[in-house]
Amino acid sequence: MNPEPLPRQKIDFLLKADRERLKLFLKKKFGFIPCLLITNPSYLCVFLHRVSRDYWCQGKNRRARISRRLNILLTGADIQVRCHIEEGLLIPVPSGVNLSGKMGPNLTVLPVSGTGIKFKNQDIGGGAGLPVLGSNVTLHQFSAVLGPVHIGSGAQLLPGVTATADIPEKYFARVLTDFDKPDSPPIQKKTTRPASCSHKQWKETRSQLNDDIDRYLDVIFRSEKYKMNFKLLIRSVGTNHFLSITLYRISHFLDCNGWEWLGGVLSWLNCLMTKASLSPNSCIGGGLFMPHPTGMIFQGNAGEGLTLYANSLCASLKSPDSTDNRGHPILGNNVTISGQSGVFGAFTLSDETHLAAKVQLTQNTESHNLVLLRPKTLCHVSKEKPEFNKSKQGESDQKQNISEHKQSEEHRNKETLCQLLGKDLRQLKKQARLENPERSWCWFLFPSFLCVFLFRFSHHCSNGGWRRIAYCLWALNYYLTGSDLTPSCKIGGGLVVPYPAGVSISCSAGENLTVMGLSGIGPLFEDGNLEKYWDETPVLGDDVFLGHHCGIYGPVTLGNRVHLDPGCIVMEDVTDGSYCAGVAPTIKSRTISH
Repeated sequence: MNPEPLPRQKIDFLLKADRERLKLFLKKKFGFIPCLLITNPSYLCVFLHRVSRDYWCQGKNRRARISRRLNILLTGADIQVRCHIEEGLLIPVPSGVNLSGKMGPNLTVLPVSGTGIKFKNQDIGGGAGLPVLGSNVTLHQFSAVLGPVHIGSGAQLLPGVTATADIPEKYFARVLTDFDKPDSPPIQKKTTRPASCSHKQWKETRSQLNDDIDRYLDVIFRSEKYKMNFKLLIRSVGTNHFLSITLYRISHFLDCNGWEWLGGVLSWLNCLMTKASLSPNSCIGGGLFMPHPTGMIFQGNAGEGLTLYANSLCASLKSPDSTDNRGHPILGNNVTISGQSGVFGAFTLSDETHLAAKVQLTQNTESHNLVLLRPKTLCHVSKEKPEFNKSKQGESDQKQNISEHKQSEEHRNKETLCQLLGKDLRQLKKQARLENPERSWCWFLFPSFLCVFLFRFSHHCSNGGWRRIAYCLWALNYYLTGSDLTPSCKIGGGLVVPYPAGVSISCSAGENLTVMGLSGIGPLFEDGNLEKYWDETPVLGDDVFLGHHCGIYGPVTLGNRVHLDPGCIVMEDVTDGSYCAGVAPTIKSRTISH
């Protein structure tokens, strides 16, 4: 049953409070407040959610669904129309944000975070299986709240936290992780792609697409019996979930028949429209279900019944090459990858495997396994804010690193725009192992280089004092690629962002920085103070590599040649040549009951 519609004065009050918080944030980030605030993706995301919920309260469900899907297409944020959020909502980077439940005033949701459902009948006020958040709650980068839990007012979930239990008021939740630091990253193996693919026939491709529609309707009507009709077909076809899968199916069909360039065009269109990176040469069986396609990355092969939840990834550990499936995982039938989890590397994942939230898997599993995180990686709740930025190196070494970074920064300032773009393009080609000169003209169309290209121009305009032009280029970059690269960032040549959707970067870095899918670098949100948010950003050296689902946050310093494996959240100083590997997950067997 839909709630009572809100009066127009109440809606105006909600939007006014949203605008006031966003203005403080934008003035600190760009130095001015844009005239047309509706063009900003942060406000557009909140505005479309208010509109969609207002339509839903009035009983206009069709208009509510259209507004919500328009929000996903334009901003990448998936906010349920039943999600009740009070005034003062701030979402600086909407791409990859998913919200459902009930939230109080002044909620702050930072990049690639959100709230989700657990399929339980328990209702604590936000809906069956959904959380309830108090006022002034902050969800930091790569954090999540899952299930029917209550988050007290003023609580802060620091980067990387997944809350599955109640958190009291004004408490901090942090992740307990102990990083291994081996001498060097492991050597990548290679897997072989199956010689034949049944999707070469259009009849088989259409059959797989029908299975995808049936799977979607089975999940939507989990507890009800449905009968396929034209209305249900139109309802499923009009979703962003179905649009992304359809574009992938057609691009894979074209790739199997030797039309790689045309399949690549559709894959590029899929990246621009739905912000999902599904490789055309990846083979996925029927019954694919991915309700939140924004930021999704899949490269490899999978069987039937694959389920990919929000911000989940399947790709190689390092190489961004999308034209060769060697080094990418192979998944069995009925595999489920929960939110913010990933499967990386060249190995085979068995049938009926379920990855819990926040699992970064890089090893084989036996058949019928449930993969869980170890208890020591769960969040720790305390009233005192923890200190993460304590240096593990001597003060003299730290001062030497800072002075070296300033010298390299002065050298980078002398480089021209064309020199920086040339280094970026050469580094991208080197990592992708593509040196075909005949395709040089189309590199500017790839989202991986388009986001860097627009960032360089916005940074050039920002240095020249043309802040409004820099802001327009930043907004264009976000709407096209889904990435947030602050124009004031000082980054040396050789910047590579293979999968831009959901990536947020605000730092000072050296040359040859590589940021993989759904990773970020930026400051910490200090106790809800928007004025101090941009004061202390990370400082990175040369040749830094961030794997998938990684993050560097706060006033920290990273040395040269630092490598972060998938799932690493760094909030302390790291010395030169360090290799940070996350905690390996625990694998537990389970009994499958159909």
